[in-house]
Amino acid sequence: MPFLPELWGAVIFYNDGPHLLKECFQSCRAAGLKGIVAVDGAFQEFPHTDYHSTDGSLEAAREQADIVIEAPGRPWANECEKRSEYFRRIKSGNYALWIDADEILEGGIIDRRALCHDYYRVGLVNSTSTETAVRCFRVYKNLVHKNRHPVVCRSYENRFEPYNTSYFVRTESGYLKIRHRPELRPRQRLDLDAVFMRERQENLIRTQSESSEEKKVPYPKPNAEGINRWVKVKFKGDFFYSGHLIAKTSDGGIYPVPYWRYLELIQIHGKEHWELCEQL
Repeated sequence: MPFLPELWGAVIFYNDGPHLLKECFQSCRAAGLKGIVAVDGAFQEFPHTDYHSTDGSLEAAREQADIVIEAPGRPWANECEKRSEYFRRIKSGNYALWIDADEILEGGIIDRRALCHDYYRVGLVNSTSTETAVRCFRVYKNLVHKNRHPVVCRSYENRFEPYNTSYFVRTESGYLKIRHRPELRPRQRLDLDAVFMRERQENLIRTQSESSEEKKVPYPKPNAEGINRWVKVKFKGDFFYSGHLIAKTSDGGIYPVPYWRYLELIQIHGKEHWELCEQL
């Protein structure tokens, strides 16, 4: 009988709400995952008062996850350190499927017989659009996250970026999808997300300004109340590639995105490549 690798869910959370976390875990079980590694805690950049969850999420994880990793007596140094922790708990040769607490798996039971490459894409679905992202990784010794959108590296190799893969996680009825539901997070957590995104954008703008000799036109700075609003944006090109691949659509490449995502895209590609069409 051929060896079938195990596929583990790798869930990170912090005060996402126990009900949301339980739904995430239940969808992992329904998709046929071998087990769930759940990592709790805030990281230093994220606004927090306690470095561990205090809303019942940690207790829900202890009840339903196979392995629960708590913050090491302090906030995680950064998001990469937190995400990298679950790689250390999954045996080499098996796979880790990165899932956030506000997401659920859709598409049926995963076909483990089709897993043979180092990384795979899944469909990312939200209330307005469908994208794709690399979320499934074969685990190797010393495998870590290096960037917010994971660029995975091995200690014995040069860094490699997995975004050129066209392989998808297959299920018995098609391909795996992850449904993103940030609007269901508790209001207090949404407010913290808004503050974090604002500060991250401001730091990015400040860093780019300091590292460039050219005088840059300042980008609009969101406030905590407006950063989660949705806008329609248009990309002036055939496609763009930034962690997610989105081809041009029949409406001329106009996409509804959160305002913070628009700010992120103009930082990545340049303001001249994006047009803010409409506020929703």
